[in-house]
Amino acid sequence: MGTTFCNINVFNPKGIEYKPGKNLTIVKASKEWDTIVQEDDIPEPMAIKKAAKAVSAAVEGTAISLCYLDDSAFELTVFEAGAKKGEYLLDNGFCKKSGLPNIINGLGLDDKAAKAFKKIITTEADARKVIELLCALSEIPLFLDKRMFDEGVLKVTELTGNAVIKQYTTAPKAKKGALGDKKEAQLLQEVSGVLGGFYDYENGIFSMMRHEDDGTLDRGHLHCYQLIQEQEPRFEKSHDIRLDLESLSTMKNIKGFVYHRQTPFYPETLSVYDDIDSIGYIAQGDACDSYRNRILVPVDKRVFPKYQIQLQCDDLKVEGPEGLVTYSQCEAKYLVREGDYYKPLRKEREFEPTPDQLHDMGYDCRKLDHFYADSEEIVRIMMVTDIKEAQSYLRVDYFGHDYVLKRTEQFPIKSSFDFESIWGGCVYIREKNLIFAGGYSIDPGKKKISEISELPAKLKQKLYACHLCRNKAGKAMVAVIMDKMICILNDNLKLQYHAKFKESIENYYFDESGNLFVVTCKRGWKMPYDDYREDSGIKLYKLEI
Repeated sequence: MGTTFCNINVFNPKGIEYKPGKNLTIVKASKEWDTIVQEDDIPEPMAIKKAAKAVSAAVEGTAISLCYLDDSAFELTVFEAGAKKGEYLLDNGFCKKSGLPNIINGLGLDDKAAKAFKKIITTEADARKVIELLCALSEIPLFLDKRMFDEGVLKVTELTGNAVIKQYTTAPKAKKGALGDKKEAQLLQEVSGVLGGFYDYENGIFSMMRHEDDGTLDRGHLHCYQLIQEQEPRFEKSHDIRLDLESLSTMKNIKGFVYHRQTPFYPETLSVYDDIDSIGYIAQGDACDSYRNRILVPVDKRVFPKYQIQLQCDDLKVEGPEGLVTYSQCEAKYLVREGDYYKPLRKEREFEPTPDQLHDMGYDCRKLDHFYADSEEIVRIMMVTDIKEAQSYLRVDYFGHDYVLKRTEQFPIKSSFDFESIWGGCVYIREKNLIFAGGYSIDPGKKKISEISELPAKLKQKLYACHLCRNKAGKAMVAVIMDKMICILNDNLKLQYHAKFKESIENYYFDESGNLFVVTCKRGWKMPYDDYREDSGIKLYKLEI
């Protein structure tokens, strides 16, 4: 769990006396601002906003309430003389604001700071980062609760207002990234139609809707293909799926159907959807029995995948003690063979020290942690901040598959390393003791973080996944997966070459011969979903690593 609290900051340079409200205490962390904090740890957003309104009336001035939740969301409300004047909500990237000029005035921002603030709220999606930036810009102790005050933690960032203004009002110089040599992927096969209906990529199953012989579209008729992973892989049609959707559902304007096999998160379902993506359930759980055999590949035609097939933004599962597995802080996700299919499973268990335990040790855990696992051990990287020193560190933990911590590397972050921007996981190259994460090279032994300059800044924001693989000579390489591009780095994390695709990358897998096979997809509908575009379909490519 991240940090959660509510507070009120009151502009009170004249020291006007007032009552803060029930279970609230006034603390002084700024010369001109009073900070009202809750006496207990249970956040009460409605009570805080009500108190802020009353206090602003009492001082006939500005009061700013802040309700901050789990380092992922906050609501900042500005009151002036007893009236609500503006509100700014940020919730897991979703932003909603009203009365922006009043918010700027309430925070006391001049023209330059206001320009930076407007840039921040349109470009930054991380709640913790935004609050830190606002603290620096306004010099108001927004990030403060009673525990922090009692422990003397009055500053959340070392950034200055001028530094923030410079960062968000100065146009950055465009970085030119040489993507290395361009390599063409070999097109092996193309299947026309619209992907959907029964799509089970982990088992190599792709179903396509396409025109009947008379040119019409039967929304309940799908052509089902399996990805056969031989030396020259191919899509091979297994069977037709035919459902009379009009007789199974009363929904109007049906666009198609979707069948999901049971997972640890969802029951088995068969449903239809319309032209505005409303869902109508036909069957769930045991009620799917009468439809299942009409949808699944016939037993005599099933081909179990030889290699693990990935979704675009998946982490590669490794062979652990209990089967193919990926890890996160709170759970392990498994792929287990059950009959002729892979079946996903999950088990809840936490790695220690947990974020809460680290907090008890004096560290604030920042943002998501990232995991990489190979057959030997599990690597966790995370950003932690010393609460008293306000110094950020990169922490690298090494665990066995039994969840036992083996060793830890921790060192201060002195560069412009932006941990919040890391997406697409990380890769640990054991032979070189190097970690690739979000366009950065991390050397735990040398306690050094370096930006991979060959990757342009715009591309670093579009990394979906990264995988350690090997070329035909057995040398370790890193494949970086993006929407329509794959970049290949060597074991020193130097960019070697890239391959571009016209369509979006949907799935891919690696074989033992140094090849990467890629499935791309283009779904194109003519509005209002009465027909699909002629170039819609899936394609299978081969890329030699």
